[in-house]
Amino acid sequence: MRAKINKIPVVLLWLLLPLLGTAPALAAPGDEPARRLTPRGLENLEAFTRLLGYVRFFHPSDQAAAADWERVAIAGVQEAEKAVNAVDLARTLEDFFRPLAPTLRVYAGDRPALPPELSPPSPDAEVIFWEHRGVDLGLGPTPYSSQRSTARGTPPASTGLPVPGQPLEVSLGGGVSALFPLTLYRDAGGTIPHTTEPPPAPDKPGSWRASGNDRATRLAGIAIAWSALRHFYPYFDVIPTDWPGELRKGLTAAAKDRNELAFLATARRLSAALHDGHADVFHSVRRQGFMPQLTWDWIEDKLVITHAEAGGLRHGDVVLSINGKPTRQAIAAEEPLVSAATPQWRRWATLQYLLEGERNDLLRLKVQRARGGVANVAVPRTAPIFSDDSFRERRPEKISEIRPGIWYVDLDRINDADFRGAIPQLAAARGVIFDMRGHPTRLSGIVFQHLMSQEGRAPILNVPYVTRPDQQGIRFEDRIGRITPASPRITGRVAFMTDGRAISAAETFMSIVEAYRLGEIVGATTAGTNGNVNTVRFPGFYFMGWTGMQVLKHDGSQHHGVGVRPTVPVSRTLKGVAEGRDEVLEKAIEVVTP
Repeated sequence: MRAKINKIPVVLLWLLLPLLGTAPALAAPGDEPARRLTPRGLENLEAFTRLLGYVRFFHPSDQAAAADWERVAIAGVQEAEKAVNAVDLARTLEDFFRPLAPTLRVYAGDRPALPPELSPPSPDAEVIFWEHRGVDLGLGPTPYSSQRSTARGTPPASTGLPVPGQPLEVSLGGGVSALFPLTLYRDAGGTIPHTTEPPPAPDKPGSWRASGNDRATRLAGIAIAWSALRHFYPYFDVIPTDWPGELRKGLTAAAKDRNELAFLATARRLSAALHDGHADVFHSVRRQGFMPQLTWDWIEDKLVITHAEAGGLRHGDVVLSINGKPTRQAIAAEEPLVSAATPQWRRWATLQYLLEGERNDLLRLKVQRARGGVANVAVPRTAPIFSDDSFRERRPEKISEIRPGIWYVDLDRINDADFRGAIPQLAAARGVIFDMRGHPTRLSGIVFQHLMSQEGRAPILNVPYVTRPDQQGIRFEDRIGRITPASPRITGRVAFMTDGRAISAAETFMSIVEAYRLGEIVGATTAGTNGNVNTVRFPGFYFMGWTGMQVLKHDGSQHHGVGVRPTVPVSRTLKGVAEGRDEVLEKAIEVVTP
């Protein structure tokens, strides 16, 4: 069986964005202008956000399951913000959510009596409840699922859920609390009580469309994104983030953002607080599908051109400024928007974002020439990023004999058919170097079938099983990826090259190498982020990607924020780059040469 390969499906959203237009949209009739939150308004919206997540993901009513949560969220922030005190907020929230959660009770003082519908209509009445494996947010094929399940009398003990008459009591902030049933009774007519009251709708003109130019849309976006991550992001136990504090920051900024582009930066700051190399936010105003024909890297505390075919640039040129900003200043402006579990991924991703932009846009650089002198150059962004024609640093042919008996295989560029065709030569080689400085989008675990002498497995891929809010009682279900050996085996010396750009599927590969000691690991530590991506959409056509499963090393230890470390560390040098050398490859050749 193949080892599991993790992909980054959120990248495919880039293919949709050109359909949405390029320039930021103008404010439309019905769009509310920017306005600062009052202290009371902020408390109200914090309480609304928490309750939004509880009802959306854990209240099992038919009405909540069928709701359009983007519209609900926009309507909710409009209503909740206006409350003048805790008593008013409790009444507003309960009235607002009644069409979706009629058994919910919100209060500012004494705990209220339970609604009669939480009593069993018969001893063996059917109960209904949510079971989430990860969370399915309705955005296409996903390894995650969300379903309402039923049982007779009481929920199964495995769910950890009480009967409806034992609701969860939660503090929402803002001086209010809620009694929140996690299970409901159901009969032939649906969940009890039956209601036909229409769901909440935004106070907007009939032709109005949500966009980030509208204040309520922006606030709703923060509420939707924050609440989804609050219950289902699997790494809050290992990252240094005050998630409630990030809610306050996000709401405060979203309220006063001037347009959809400013809000994109606010949403990206929220995603950056996850410390997750998969996390980012996508929108049509950020169409960065092209880059110049150059690559660069941070070497010896400088930004250095490592390969170029534009603007007269040469490898070894040091970048002094980017679009008029000193290089360090340009990097410092972008890094707070970049989510990363490790410093090496943050720096790599930041440098890539600085390269990216719209087709033919100019990247203006001031460079210190490797051969002396300073020059100003402007290079057009003409190379597509997400295609087989992406511009890359120079490497040997993707499968090639680079020394007598020493073979090179670029895992970033080959597919299974390429590898199968080369197996006879690789099995007979004295040494094989696998280049994993990238992302193996076309390759399965076939490589390891020919390296391993006995059955193995991929890293521990844990999907969260969630039935209660706030990650209470969360447990994990391992999705096992097996590796079955195949002949012929590669028996020569083996080295894998890697570095901080290796993320996701690349780290699945490198974790297998690390666990089974399949060869030396040459280069630098990987990005420290693995697992299938999940995506939450919020109003105005914003998408936030994030890692939806917990991945551990084979021995059960932490991988997130740790990555796979080299056994043979190698750093590039200014001198080596200026001379056109690949020092990591040189060391790998040395390692595998008998």
